[in-house]
Amino acid sequence: MMRRLACLFLLGFVVASPLSSARAQGTRLWTTSSFQQLEQGTPHGVAIASDGRLLPGPASKLVYTTPSTYVWSVAADKQGNAYLATGSPATVIKVTPAGKATTLFKSKDLNVQAVTVGPHGSVYAATLPSGKIYKLNPDTTNATSATAQVVFDPAKTKEKSKYVWALKFGPKGGLYIATGEPAAIYRVAPGGKPALFYKSDEVHIHTLAFAPNGDLIAGSVGSGLVYRINKAGQAFVLFDAPKKETPSAAVPPDGTIYPAGVGAKGQTPPPPLPAGPAPRLSPGAPRDRRPRDRDPGATPRTGPAGPAGSGPGDGSGVRARIGQTPDRRIGPGPPRPPATAPPIAPGARTPRRPARQRPAPGAVGPARAGAAPPSRR
Repeated sequence: MMRRLACLFLLGFVVASPLSSARAQGTRLWTTSSFQQLEQGTPHGVAIASDGRLLPGPASKLVYTTPSTYVWSVAADKQGNAYLATGSPATVIKVTPAGKATTLFKSKDLNVQAVTVGPHGSVYAATLPSGKIYKLNPDTTNATSATAQVVFDPAKTKEKSKYVWALKFGPKGGLYIATGEPAAIYRVAPGGKPALFYKSDEVHIHTLAFAPNGDLIAGSVGSGLVYRINKAGQAFVLFDAPKKETPSAAVPPDGTIYPAGVGAKGQTPPPPLPAGPAPRLSPGAPRDRRPRDRDPGATPRTGPAGPAGSGPGDGSGVRARIGQTPDRRIGPGPPRPPATAPPIAPGARTPRRPARQRPAPGAVGPARAGAAPPSRR
């Protein structure tokens, strides 16, 4: 009987344990409705609107994985082929709609920063840090910097910009090039040479787009300005963004401009210190070991360390402690004569120092004044 009661008690404990733990866990309810909260998650098949609404997103699938670390730019031709500008290694890869990939171009630069397709199907690629732009045949493979045609080299321009950020073809077939340090826009006419189209006071021109009337829209880095540049190269600031960079801009057929902004303004370096007298050294400060210019007319000093400048000093022959005045002047001024001994007459004996008196045997302390000197044997 006792054994049956023990079994029933253990069975009741096992059944009640999950119920008690579930009852202690409880239910938590929270609400997420803002864009800032929703973007912290990973959307799958949905799009997050700026007002927090969730909308059905476009379907996506993986087409190709590049061997490079970065994909900096993508362009497409009329046949649906995609051209990828990659970095580390710097290549231009052509990917067909079926996912077949071929390498059009290889470079020893770090990145292929921008890529675009011309009106006649040629591919144009800009590399960094050389800043060169190459014209590529989309039907060839494995072109290199030595074999591809160079259409733009910043080293041959007056401004010598260091970076190429964007490439855009205009309505009349001209290639527009956005550069940085300095910020400038170049135009390459069909069959022509590069020419400066517009130069800005900003650090970089980062993005290019064309309005329906043919005006060029450009975004800068530094103050986050959005320019409208007419066909004559005259620029007008349309928008001073609250961000310091305008990395991209889109212009639909109705002419509305949608610039993207990134980076906070106001992070400027501190002003330089005002000019003033040189600081004085204080005791304990390190000595200046740099050699100093010495007066050519000054007479070098001699001493136990030898001529001035030959001892283990600071190279100028002047030895002084911090906070004290050196014993010789440095700079213009009459030289001090060297210290010399008094002259000795011819035939005179050199005076000798008096002999040191020794105490008499048995005497304690020094010899008394007037006492006879001890005899010498």
